[in-house]
Amino acid sequence: MNDDFLNLLDRKLDDNQIAALRTTKNAVIAAGAGSGKTQVLASRFAWLIITGQAKADQILTLTFTNKAAAEMYQRIYHTIKKFAEHEVCEILSEHQKKLAQDALKDFSSAHIQTLDSYCTSIVRQCANRYGIKPDFSIGTGDGQRSVKNSAFKFILQNLSNKAVVTFASPGKIQDFAENTFASIILDFTSLATEPCYFVRKFEVQKQEIVEAWNKIIKGKENGSIYSFIDTIKENLAASDKKNDEAKALYVKSIEKIIEEAEEIVCDKDITKDDIESSSLEKRLDFLKTLFDDILSATKMTGKIIDVSTVVTKLKNEIPTYKSIISFVNQYDALLAFNKLLDDFLEQTNRAKRISGNLSFKDVTDLALKILLENEDIRNQEKSAYKKIMIDEFQDNNGKNRDLLYVLALKNGEFEQNGKCIIDVPENTTLHDLLKDSREEEKLFFVGDEKQSIYKFRGADVSVFNELTKDDENEIVSMTYNYRSDAVLVKSFNTIFKNGNFIFENYAETHSKIDYEAYYEKNAAKNGKSLPEITAQNVPVHTCIFDSDTETDVASKDQIAYFIAKKIAEIAGEKKNWSDFAILDKSRTDRAIITKYLDMFKIPYEVDMFKNIFSDGVVNDFYNFMRICVYPSDMKSFASYFCSPFCGLTENSAQTILSYMNDLDFDITDFEKLKLLEKELSKSEFIKLESAINFYKENKPLALQQKITTTVSYLWNEKGYKYETMLSEKHRLCAGHFDFLFELSRQADENGKNISWFIDQLDNLKNTFGSDDSDLDAGDISYPYEHEQAVHLMTIHKSKGLEFDHVFVYGCVNVKLKKENSDCFFDEKAGVSIKPENGNGNWFFIRQKDLAVKKEIAEFRRLIYVAITRAKKDIYIVGSSKLDVKSKAKCKLIEDLILGYYQPDKEYDFNHEAGFDFYKIPPVEYKTLVHTREKSTDELRKSIIATKKDKYASSDTIKYVSNNIARKTPSSLEPEFVESKMADADSGEKYDSASDVLKKSVFTAADFGTLAHSYLEMQAKGIKAEDYEPDSKLLKNLSESQVEKAKADCIRFCHEFEQCELGLKVENAKKKKLFIRAEWAFRMFYKDAIFTGSIDLIFENDDNSYTIVDYKSDNQIDESKYEEQQKAYRYAASKILKTDEAKISNYLYFLKHKKIVKL
Repeated sequence: MNDDFLNLLDRKLDDNQIAALRTTKNAVIAAGAGSGKTQVLASRFAWLIITGQAKADQILTLTFTNKAAAEMYQRIYHTIKKFAEHEVCEILSEHQKKLAQDALKDFSSAHIQTLDSYCTSIVRQCANRYGIKPDFSIGTGDGQRSVKNSAFKFILQNLSNKAVVTFASPGKIQDFAENTFASIILDFTSLATEPCYFVRKFEVQKQEIVEAWNKIIKGKENGSIYSFIDTIKENLAASDKKNDEAKALYVKSIEKIIEEAEEIVCDKDITKDDIESSSLEKRLDFLKTLFDDILSATKMTGKIIDVSTVVTKLKNEIPTYKSIISFVNQYDALLAFNKLLDDFLEQTNRAKRISGNLSFKDVTDLALKILLENEDIRNQEKSAYKKIMIDEFQDNNGKNRDLLYVLALKNGEFEQNGKCIIDVPENTTLHDLLKDSREEEKLFFVGDEKQSIYKFRGADVSVFNELTKDDENEIVSMTYNYRSDAVLVKSFNTIFKNGNFIFENYAETHSKIDYEAYYEKNAAKNGKSLPEITAQNVPVHTCIFDSDTETDVASKDQIAYFIAKKIAEIAGEKKNWSDFAILDKSRTDRAIITKYLDMFKIPYEVDMFKNIFSDGVVNDFYNFMRICVYPSDMKSFASYFCSPFCGLTENSAQTILSYMNDLDFDITDFEKLKLLEKELSKSEFIKLESAINFYKENKPLALQQKITTTVSYLWNEKGYKYETMLSEKHRLCAGHFDFLFELSRQADENGKNISWFIDQLDNLKNTFGSDDSDLDAGDISYPYEHEQAVHLMTIHKSKGLEFDHVFVYGCVNVKLKKENSDCFFDEKAGVSIKPENGNGNWFFIRQKDLAVKKEIAEFRRLIYVAITRAKKDIYIVGSSKLDVKSKAKCKLIEDLILGYYQPDKEYDFNHEAGFDFYKIPPVEYKTLVHTREKSTDELRKSIIATKKDKYASSDTIKYVSNNIARKTPSSLEPEFVESKMADADSGEKYDSASDVLKKSVFTAADFGTLAHSYLEMQAKGIKAEDYEPDSKLLKNLSESQVEKAKADCIRFCHEFEQCELGLKVENAKKKKLFIRAEWAFRMFYKDAIFTGSIDLIFENDDNSYTIVDYKSDNQIDESKYEEQQKAYRYAASKILKTDEAKISNYLYFLKHKKIVKL
C-alpha cells in the first residue's frame, strides 16, 4: 500500500518508527524513553485511516491516564487534520485526502480514552445484570473509608474468632481491621471476585504444605533433612577421629541426631487430613527435639570438621523446616482467617452493589467478567473495532491483557452448539487459553518495561515481558532518543548497562527474571554519533552529603539548601524557572525543600500539596462552610471572624465568643448583636455587622446550591483571591483553592452535599494524605497556570514529561516498605499472614522474599524514569555514609558511586563511570540567609496606597443579563408555585439527590422522595428489601416511623412490580432492552432551559418507549400533569432520536395502585 504521504509530516519518522507504524501483525513496540511513541501512535492512527484499513470509530486507542488520553486525542486530531487540509499532490491522492477529511468530520466518534474509561462503558451496559446501580460512581474515595469502617465493625463482632485472637495484637484491633484485614479486600479482590475465593486459595496452600513436608522434612530430596543426615552419616563413618576420647560426647550427640532423623524418614507421608485433624502433634514434638539437638551440637566442643560443617548447613536450613511446621501449628487460625475474609468480601461486595461506590479495580475486573460471560456484549465490542492500540502497556496487568485478548478473539472460537462459551479448564490460565485464538492483525501494544513503576496500582511488568516472548507477537524496538542531549544519552548507556548496579545482569544461558527489566539495547541519537564523556561535559552528577558529618544543620536541610542554591546558580539572570524539575520519590520532605526555594526566592509549583490546611485559604473556606452546616461550632466561628471574610482582630473575636458562649445569645439576632456595640470599636462593630449579614444571606444558599458554586463565590465575588496576589509566596496559596475546588467538583459530580463535604474535609484536616477521608485527595489533578516556576513533583507524576535540568531526590539511603509488612499475597496461593511477634510460615517467608525483590526491581525502574526525564543534565542528590560494607538491600545509587569512586579519598573524574561524584560541603546555620517578608496586612496597605487613585478614576462596567429563563417541567403544572419546588413529584433535578434545605419535619414531599428512591433502586436491579436509604431521607423520624416508612415503600415496589407496567419493565430487563431510572436531562424548550429527570423509561418489544412517572398524590388528577409529561416526551424523543409518537406517558399513583395513560 502507498504511504508516501507520511513524508508530509512536519517531523519525519525514523526507520524504527516507520517499522513500528507499518506493522500489521499483533505487535509489541518496545519504546525507550524519548523515542517518540506518542507521534508513532498518532501517525499510525492516521495511517490506518488514510490507507483504508479502518475508520476513525473502528480504532480503539487506550492509554493510562486522562491527561495522556487528552494529549493523544489532540495529537491524533492534528495529525489527521494535516492530511485533510493539505493540497492534493504526488504523494497524497484525492481519495486519501477524502478519507482524512471524513475521519476529521466524524472525529467526535473516535474512541481515544483510558482503559478505565473503556471498562466503565462496558460495566454500565451490564450493571443491571449484576445487580449494580447503572449510575455507579468510580474512585470517589467512599469505597476505601467505608470498607475500613465496616471491617472494624466486622472484627469487633468476631473478637473471639481464633483468627482475630491469633493475628490481632491486643490494643491494635482497629489497626488490624483497617490496615491488614480491610487492605487485603481492597488490594486483592474486587466486585468480580468469586465467593469463597480465599478458602479456595487456602486449599492450594494446604496441598503445597503436604508436598513440602513429604519432600523436605520426611523425604530424601536435595535440601531435605535426610540429604544432610546422609552426608553426616557418611562423613562420620569415614572419619578417623570418631573414636577419639575427646570427641566422644560430640560423636554421641551426632549419632542421636542421625537416629532421630532416620525415624522421621521412616514415617509415612502425611495427607491434608493429617493437617486438619491435628494428628501430627507427636511428630511436631519429635522434630522440635531434633532441632534442639542440632543446635546443641553446633555449640559443642570436640567437633569433627567434616561432620560439623554439614551439621552447620543443616542448622541453617532449620528456619525453612520450621516455616512448614508453623503453617501446621497455625492451621486452625489461618483457616479461620480465610473464612473471615470470604465472609467480609461477600458483605463488602453486597454493599458496593447497593451503594454503587466502585473502585477502578472493580470496574476493570468486572469488564473482563462481563466480556467472558455475556456473548452479546462480547460480540458487540469485538465487531466495533478493527484495530486496538494500547499505550503505556507496561503499567497494566494480566487481567487487562486478557480483556484485550478477548476483544481480539477470532470469530467462531470456543463455539459450542451455536454459542461461544469461554470456559477455562482447571490448571489452565485464561491467557494460555486465549493467546493462540486471537485475530492476527488487531492488537498494537506500546510500552517500555524499564518504565513500569505503578505496581502499587496493580501494574505487573511481567505481563509486558511475557508479551515480548510470545511468538505470535511481532517485536519492534524504538531506540532513538529525541529528548536528551547526545552526551546525556551516552551517560544513560553507561549507567544503565546490565550489571552496572542499577539494572541486573543475566547470562545468556539463564532465563530472565520476569519481574525485572533489562537494558538490552543502547539508546542512540538519530543520525548522530555519541560523544565521549569528559570531566568538562559530564551531564550526570551524583551529589552526596556525608550523613556522618557533625553540623548544626540537619542532613535534609543541607541537601535542600544545595538544590535551591544550585538551581539559582544555573538559572542565573535568565531565570527560566520552568526548565527545572525536582523529582522526589515521596512527598515526605516537601516542606524542607520549599523552605529553601522560598529562601532563594525561587518560584515553584507542586503536583500535590503536602497539607492544604497549613495555610489560610482552605481553612478560611472550610470554617465558613462549617458554620453553615454546624452553626454551634464556636471554634469555626472564631476562625471566620478573624479571616479575610470578616477582618476582625483576635481580641474582638474573643469578646464576641464570650457572648456566644451564652446559650441564649443568637449572633444572627440583630437585637442581641447590638449588645456588642459597646464592647467593640466602631470600625470593628461595622465589620461584625457586615460579617453576620453575609453569613445570614449565604448560609441557606450554601446548604442548597452546588459546593463549587459556594467556593467559587467566596473566591471570586467575595474577593478572597486578591489576598493571594499580595506576594510571590502568597501566590502558591492560590493553588490551595484550585485543590479545594477540584475536591468540591468531584463531590458535586458524585452527588454529595455540603454536610458530607465538610465532614470529609474535617477528616482530611486531621489526617491529610491518608485515606481516613472519603475525599480522594491523594491523586487530585488540575491545570496549572504558572508558566515560570520550578516543577516539584514525584517521579511517578513526572512520567511522560521532560525538563532541561532535573534534580532527583529521595533515591539515596532508601528503606524498603515490604521489609516490615505482616501480610502478603500472590495469585496462586492467596494471602499469608503472621502474628505480630510470631513466626512467618512457609508461604509468608516465600511471599515476603518475592515482594522485597519486586520492590527493589521497581526501584531500579523508578531511577531510570527519573533520570531519563532530563534533556540536558541531572543531579542525583542525597545523604549517605557511602559505606562499602553496608548490607542494606536497596542502595543502588550508593553501589553505583562506590563502583567507580572512593568517597573517602581525593579523586579525579572516572571516564568509565558516565557520571561524576561531588561531596556536598556542610553549611553552618549562621551562613543561611534569613529574610523577613512583610506581613499580609503590611503588603495589603502598601498595595492599596499605590493603586488607590487609579481605581478611583476608573469606569464601572455594568453586567448585562441574558434573561434566559431556567425552569423545571413541574413549572408547567397549572397549580405550580415556587414553594412546591422540592415536591418529590415535580420532576425537579437538584444538584444532588438531597440537595434541598433541611426541614424540621418529615413532609409528604419527603415521603415521596423516599418512595422514589426505592423505586429507582428496584428499576436498577436492587431488591427493595436489600436497599438501605440514606439517613438524610429519613430525617427526624423515630425508629418505629422509619420502619413504617420503609415498609410502605417496599410495599409500593412490590405492587408496581406486579402491575402491568412492572411486568413490562421486567420484560425489558430480560430481553436487555433500553431501560433507565431517574434519567436526567437538560434542554431548551419553549424559550427556556428546562432541567429535570424522568422517573422511569423503558423500551418495548416493538421498539416503542414507555415513560412512567410515579405520583404519591392523595387525590388522582392526571390533567395537571399533561404539560409536564409533554416536556418529558419531547426530551426523550430528542435524546433517543425517535418520533414522539413512539413514546407513551403513564402516571402510576402509588397510594391507589392505579395506572393512568396520558
